[in-house]
Amino acid sequence: MSGRLEKSVVEMAEFCPDFGYRPLPGVAGGGGQWKGTIRPAPLGNPDELEKLLDDIHHHHPVYGAPNGELRHLSTCTAQHCRHSWMDQIHDLRVEFSVLIFYSGGRDHPRCWVLSPEIPPAKRRHFWNDGSICPFLASDNSWVWDRHTVADFVPHVSVWLLVWLVYDQTDVWIVGEHEGSAQYHLSVISPSDQCWCRSGRKYFKCHLKEDELAAMRFRIRQ
Repeated sequence: MSGRLEKSVVEMAEFCPDFGYRPLPGVAGGGGQWKGTIRPAPLGNPDELEKLLDDIHHHHPVYGAPNGELRHLSTCTAQHCRHSWMDQIHDLRVEFSVLIFYSGGRDHPRCWVLSPEIPPAKRRHFWNDGSICPFLASDNSWVWDRHTVADFVPHVSVWLLVWLVYDQTDVWIVGEHEGSAQYHLSVISPSDQCWCRSGRKYFKCHLKEDELAAMRFRIRQ
């Protein structure tokens, strides 16, 4: 077991003690997986929930509590506003069963939603392997030599809560990134992490491939 994987195992045991861990020595490069449940929406005061959703909408920090629950920061000083889509929300108290895999290396952890099943028509911000896409890797929301799987869980929780709102309102309340080569070239610097979650720098990974794809696109225009 690599040192980074071992650190993830230790921190996940503290942060999400109900998650079961299983090593996967047969997988190329090794790694392990965690399986457990996350209920991202907090129980209690509806006003606090609306503040939490507004903070997520405006990309303000939120508190990722143990076991994946999200909470509005008590120290938050933002001026909150109410959105029309909040009137369409009927119940966010949903518990998800998820599977998280991490190799122990540079590449990012991956998360699959096991239940409730997300129908194809409601799939948004998924990778081709069926795992969710909680952030653009180049934003450095997760960096392999600084973060662990425990740091990845709050990002999963935000995605789950955003998807719940989308499921009930048809509104994706956070900004969205495109998946085209042209978009990647416009927003990712060569020294940033590559969008593909490899943990490698863009210029060492998909930069040249994206440049070729963008050139072919321009020729076809």
